[in-house]
Amino acid sequence: MESAIAAAHNAVCLSCREREILTLVAEGATDNEIANKLSMSKETASWNMKQIRGQPDARSRDHAVPLALHGNLLPETPAPGQRS
Repeated sequence: MESAIAAAHNAVCLSCREREILTLVAEGATDNEIANKLSMSKETASWNMKQIRGQPDARSRDHAVPLALHGNLLPETPAPGQRS
């Protein structure tokens, strides 16, 4: 039987756009930078982050990235300031 944490990770479903946004967050991007990079308004970037934080166990912006990486929802990304 799966643990509650494993079940929550399996329940996470991110859209392609949410994955793009979370990848940029993992690189250290702000909502303004995300908006500019993805040709959207800052409000849309913020709304998408709110949707991402609404996923099971994602308590904050910074907490959502490791959860997504742990759940294999994002490719491994270098730490901010590092190049792969």
